[in-house]
Parts: sequence; C-alpha cells; structure tokens
Amino acid sequence: NISGTPEDDLYRTARSGAAFGYSLPLPDGTYDVIIHAAELVHDNPGERVFDVAMEGSSVLQGIDLVALVGKEFAWRSPVKRVVVDGGSLGLDFVGTVGEALVAAVEVRSMALVDGDADQLDFGAVDVSSVAQLTLLVTNSGLAPAKVTNLDFVLDGTGYGSGRDFVVRVDNVNYWGGDVTTGYSVDWDLPAGQSVAIPVFFQPTYHDSHLLNLEL
Repeated sequence: NISGTPEDDLYRTARSGAAFGYSLPLPDGTYDVIIHAAELVHDNPGERVFDVAMEGSSVLQGIDLVALVGKEFAWRSPVKRVVVDGGSLGLDFVGTVGEALVAAVEVRSMALVDGDADQLDFGAVDVSSVAQLTLLVTNSGLAPAKVTNLDFVLDGTGYGSGRDFVVRVDNVNYWGGDVTTGYSVDWDLPAGQSVAIPVFFQPTYHDSHLLNLEL
C-alpha cells in the first residue's frame, strides 16, 4: 500500500525520465498547481533527485522523495500559483540525480478579486451631508469567489472617525466605528463578474477622515 493517502491507485503509476514536459491546454488565468508523486523504486535518499519548472520558472528544486517522506509514501508538493498567458500551462521535469518522476498534476482555477480604485476620495463634504461613491469589485479569475470579511480599518493617525462611513450590500448597512471594526459576511462573487458596493460618507465634524476598507 501507498502510505499517506486513501488514493493508492493515483500513485502506483507514474511517468519518469531524465527530462520531460507537458503543455496543458488551459484558458488564460490564475491557477494553483500541485505535483503528486511517490517513490516506489529507490530505498535511500539521494538516489533520485529532480526539479520542476512551471511556465519557464523553476519552482521546485532538489525534490528527493525518500528524504522528504520515505519510500512508498505519497508526496504532495507545496501549492504553486501560476499565471497562464497563451492558452497552455507549461510544466518541465528534470532529473538532477537519476530520473524525474510524477504521478499526477493537480490544477485548480483560482478566483482573482480586485477593486477598481485603491482610494475613494469624497472631497469636501458638509457636516450632516451624505456623499456616496461606488467601489466596483471584480472577480477576473476562473472560479467563483466568496467574501467572508469586511473590515473598517483606521490608519492610526487620529484623523476622523470610522463611524462616519457606511458600506451597503444587499440592503444591509455595515457601519464603521471609532476603532477598527470588522464584520463576518457571506457575499458570492461569480467568476468573470463585478459587484458594485456603495460607500457612504456622512461627516459629523469638520476634519480629515481617513479609513481603509478591507475585503
């Protein structure tokens, strides 16, 4: 049996060679990639050592499966984030001692969420007046995203108050406070779509008001 996994069959067959590669057709985007392998031949460390490159960049060096986990034990590489640009993901395996080895390649499409502005500048707003700006949040990745936290973060300068700011999503108001304030939220952001988030500012006194919003 292959230790360290319930999926023995995944690791019992593998490709090996002094140098080989793959070109996996994929839509352009951001991916997390994991390499799977198990040493079934060699007993001692140093008898098989290999490197892995992704999209032309060396990302895993000196992989010695026996030294890392032992013989007949499933090894799962650290997650490597890769940006595909050109319609395919390039993978290259090179043996530095003996032959390189791979049992499976796991590729996961990733959400990629970003706002359309690093800063919302409300300008001069009269006390008791309400100003509104919109933050457009876009998921340009290939997988759905979920926003789970909304934080109103004061920058520590002492300017203004977070309680003068409100974020409204799905008819729910989230208020800032006099200290950094956080909320647990559950917002879905489908792949390739944008969500407009209204941000309201109603100053209670004349001053500079500085606040960071973190999603």
